[in-house]
Amino acid sequence: MDFKTPVVTSLVLIAVMFAASAVTFVMIFPSADIAFAEASPVRWMHLAFVPVVLFMMPSIALFLTVVMALVPRILIPQGNGMKDRWLLYEFIWIGVVFLIGFSHAVIIATSLGMKFT
Repeated sequence: MDFKTPVVTSLVLIAVMFAASAVTFVMIFPSADIAFAEASPVRWMHLAFVPVVLFMMPSIALFLTVVMALVPRILIPQGNGMKDRWLLYEFIWIGVVFLIGFSHAVIIATSLGMKFT
């Protein structure tokens, strides 16, 4: 079991997500609450502050990366059961992080004024 590939891939994507959030926040900061509340396609996002919404997905991805890295070491210390399924586990791990990254891209696009119809 090699943790290098999924950890590096996840951390690079998470760093890009945090950087995109920071740039977006700087771009929309003066009228952030008004613009985001009007453009938000998701109803519960109207209640959240813009920094919370912009940095929520990268934080969730970071938490899931830590959990996915620790689960095999805690639950299966010897790794006997994971050798056969490691490729599937790695695919699911990276897939979930990319799915969160796609959701984050939609949130950023919406906060910048893009309309999805």
